[in-house]
Amino acid sequence: MEKTTLILRQLRSSTWGAQVLVFLQGPHRRVHRHAPLPLRHRSHRHRPQEANRSLRRRRFTRYRMGFRWYDLRPRLLHRRVSGGHINPAVTFGLFLARKVSLVRAVGYMIAQCLGAICGVGFVKAFMKTPYNTLGGGANTVAPGYSKGTALGAEIIGTFVLVYTVFSATDPKRSARDSHIPVLAPLPIGFAVFMVHLATIPITGTGINPARSFGAAVIYNNEKAWDDHWIFWVGPFVGALAAAAYHQYILRAAAVKALASFRSSATN
Repeated sequence: MEKTTLILRQLRSSTWGAQVLVFLQGPHRRVHRHAPLPLRHRSHRHRPQEANRSLRRRRFTRYRMGFRWYDLRPRLLHRRVSGGHINPAVTFGLFLARKVSLVRAVGYMIAQCLGAICGVGFVKAFMKTPYNTLGGGANTVAPGYSKGTALGAEIIGTFVLVYTVFSATDPKRSARDSHIPVLAPLPIGFAVFMVHLATIPITGTGINPARSFGAAVIYNNEKAWDDHWIFWVGPFVGALAAAAYHQYILRAAAVKALASFRSSATN
């Protein structure tokens, strides 16, 4: 009975976390793609100062996206209920590393997707005008980029995120340095911020299949669905690569170095 109650709390935590994340982000990930529009818009044609202010506001929104994670992740990670994954790619990577069971991983992913759908629904309800203007925050491949480039960007971006999660939450590091668990959200948030800077112009930054799925479901646009597979395949491949690199390359090298050190000390 207690185990069932714990699992339900964890699933509820995953759903709520994804919902809060999506609601805070809203449709702003697509703002950068509309940044040139005010420069071409008739109302700004003869008012360069207003156009510059509009462009600066959009650039500010772009940078603000990453810093929102600094505010959000510490609260969610320290709740110690579900681990604050909020992201199916992170859950998948932790499953591959045998840190989460299959049943729990699937449950988390479902909860994350449901939370994202609810979050986008709230955004649409409370911010209908910017929601429609900015394409519902749905992830699509930006004009001028191929789907292969977008897929590569999602793979690399998710690799950076999941690898940072592994490194920041490594239990061996936590046992060695007591301050590591407290500071873990900071490198994770900074990694998300840097990935945003690199991938926003290409895909609007997916790296979270649940967020992309929630936006696609509510916005329900043909273009969004055509590109949607990229925002599942890319993050999952990136998570797979990060898990393999951390668990089977770095860990193996560390174990080998430790064994060599012990043997030399014994001799």
